[in-house]
Formats: sequence, structure tokens, C-alpha cells
Amino acid sequence: MLRFGGQRVNDVDIIYTGAVVLSRICEIATAFFLLTGLYACRPSRDSVAGESPAGPALARYCGQTLGSAEAGIVIDAILPVKNGCQNDLGIYVVALAKRFPETFRVRIFDMRSQEGHAVMRLNHIKCAAVIVNGTTRFDLGGSLGKVLLEGPMDPADLYHVLVDLAAKKAPGITLPAPVITHAPDPDQRRKAGF
Repeated sequence: MLRFGGQRVNDVDIIYTGAVVLSRICEIATAFFLLTGLYACRPSRDSVAGESPAGPALARYCGQTLGSAEAGIVIDAILPVKNGCQNDLGIYVVALAKRFPETFRVRIFDMRSQEGHAVMRLNHIKCAAVIVNGTTRFDLGGSLGKVLLEGPMDPADLYHVLVDLAAKKAPGITLPAPVITHAPDPDQRRKAGF
């Protein structure tokens, strides 16, 4: 028995209280990382202090709609614009909307902006994501299998999803492959929970 503030406290009470406090700290830390998306992204190799040269280029597209309102493939990319870890994806979809405006309508959101948070809440997304025609989940079948366009994303996965959709919605166009300077490895995706 110990005395704490004039009261007798046994060891079990101290251990239980410590466990509850530690549990709450872990919950707060987890919520922080989920809300900020920090656990999912790492700066690209050419970034300096969390900023990348492509970040400002991608930032200028935030709040804009690129492509036709009648486009058959609608893309909302919610990305950490200033971090740079998903720039390949953002630059790729912007280029597609510019090259094929009748096929692709693209909006870029900074996931740390109010607009980005609103889109994430609306779609029940907790990390960077590319929403294509209202979903982030695709089953491409065969060797490609299921693809999730959330968290640390491989631009090649997005490419395969868009090739599949373009074949159905705009036969005859050939999509260029994305330039990939940074892609997560399977271990990074697993650690992020994807």
C-alpha cells in the first residue's frame, strides 16, 4: 500500500490507472496521425525539408476543375500537396485532363485544406486518396487483382484503373504511363494499414 494525497492506494490501482492513461495517449496519437495523414506519406527523394519542387506546381491546381463537365471519368485527387509524396499522382491526372479533356474531369484537393477535409469526410477517407467515379476500390481481375487508391499509392495502380475505365468509356484512346519518381513499397503500404 502506498499513500497518495493522504489516501491509501494499492499497487493494482496504480497499474490500472497507468494503463488507462497510456491507452488514452495512444488513442490521441493515433487520431493525430490519421487526421494529418503523416503516417502514410514520406517526402520524395528530391524534396527538401518536406517541400518538393513539384508541390507548388500542383498547388496551383487546387480549387480548379480541369476537363469537361461531361467527361466519363471523374477524378477527385485528395493529396498532401505541400509534402510532395504523392506528386506523381497529381501531376499525372492533371496531364490526363489537359490531354483528354472530353474523357477526364479532374479536381485536386490539398488534404490539409478545409475543402480537402470536407471531401475526405464525405467519402469516409482518412488519408490521401484518388477517387475515380466515386470510389477508391477497384477489382481489375487477373494478375492485377484488387486495387485501393488510398494511403501510400503506386501510380502504376492508378494507371491500370484508368486504362480499364478508359477502355469502357473512351475506346480508342491510349493513355500514357505515369512518370514514377516515388512509389511506396509493399512494406510501406502494409505498415500504413493498406
